[in-house]
This record gives sequence, structure tokens and C-alpha cells, in this order.
Amino acid sequence: YRSGVIDLHSHVLPALDDGAGDLEQALAMARSMVDDGVRVVAATPHVHPRYRTPVGEMERALGELRAALAEAGIPLEVLPGGEIALDELPGLSNDERVRFGLGGNPRLLLLEFPLYGWPLGLETALHELGREGIVCVLAHPERNPDVQEQPERLERLVEAGAVPQLTA
Repeated sequence: YRSGVIDLHSHVLPALDDGAGDLEQALAMARSMVDDGVRVVAATPHVHPRYRTPVGEMERALGELRAALAEAGIPLEVLPGGEIALDELPGLSNDERVRFGLGGNPRLLLLEFPLYGWPLGLETALHELGREGIVCVLAHPERNPDVQEQPERLERLVEAGAVPQLTA
């Protein structure tokens, strides 16, 4: 690994969710990341009711983007992952959950923190996943008004082993 920034949460994979619409947009995003000092990025398409990204589609798009980056000479390493909605967790098989591991790490999961409301069942899910040795990274909890009003609620999740991922 060479020095530079690691981006843990990106919607750079083309045509899977509300991120890059096509391969050209994905390459433009990649060039911008490299210009900003990013050297490694976890591609984390949404896995939730609006964008039910199948793990095979994430892997296909990842391969396509890696090949295009190599051909274009863009020095960005793209790793797999998924931004998983809490409601989608029970529907994922163990194999799918492993393959959606953040940065390719089966022991890390990026969970989508909702923009509004406190996610019911979050503490239970964190506890159950923690018993399996899985660390949950909570995507952008700072955007949620409940967290803004009561940051101590997030503190309890961190004390329980969750890691917040803040958007710069």
C-alpha cells in the first residue's frame, strides 16, 4: 500500500444505484478521487429496498470498473463491499454477507444508517453480529436528526463495538 487516502464508502460502481450512472461517470469519479489523494476505495452500492443490488451484480460491476481503470491508467484500487440497510440483513445468506464485506473483509459490514428516525433493532443486530466477530461500520450517522439531537445514543452504539463512518 502506498500513502494516500482510503475511502470506505463510495457509490462508484456504474449503473447499480444512485451513484455513477454509467462507466464514463465512474471513471470521472475515479479520476476526481485520485486527484484528491484517494488511492484505495471501497465500492459500496446500496443494498436496500430501493436498490436491491445482488452480490453478483456488485462483483460484475467491480470487475468491469477495475478493467476500465487499468485500461485508462487510473491508479485507483477498488475493493468490494455493500452499504446494507438493516432491514435487508436477515434476507442475506451468510455467503452474500461475506461477499458484501467492507473492503473485501468478511468481518466488516457497512450498515446504512437511516436519514430519519432511530433504527429499531439496530442494537440487537449489532450484538448478534458482534457475537459472530463482525464489526459494523455505521454509514453517515451524523446526517440523522435523532443523532444530532442525542449524540449519546450513537455513543452507546460505539461502546457496543460499532464504528461510525462520517462523510467528509
